[in-house]
Amino acid sequence: MQSSTAKLTTSFVIHKEINQNTFELDKDNNIAKIAWFGKVDVSTASELLKLGGDSVEYNGFTKLLIDRSKLTEFDTEARVWIKDLLKTRAKRLARQVEKLAIINAQSSMGKIFSNMMATAISLIIPNMKMKKFDDLIEAEKWLLE
Repeated sequence: MQSSTAKLTTSFVIHKEINQNTFELDKDNNIAKIAWFGKVDVSTASELLKLGGDSVEYNGFTKLLIDRSKLTEFDTEARVWIKDLLKTRAKRLARQVEKLAIINAQSSMGKIFSNMMATAISLIIPNMKMKKFDDLIEAEKWLLE
């Protein structure tokens, strides 16, 4: 059953695109979104995740959407960098985040990494309200509840 108060569509605007990986904002609904594509290197991961952190810390965004549906994998450097980010800045910013929706990856390697990162987030930031989805529309609905 759909909530009558939830807006069923979002209006994301791309603010940064790097090799089909995007950082997007929906200012009306206070959602920052990162959509991963293909094999992501440390340069791309760090740039887009820093933008995500800045949107929370400096611009008051309280909902995050991480779309990994088209992710094949993160390279080794990116995985290490993301793990360090979770232990430092992400842990600090978690108090400001209302919800985190994660779209599951479709590739085998992407699924493995997605599950590892979701587990790491749960362990490092146990109070984070986080949910994994296979469908973008369902994730957006949950963020808008």
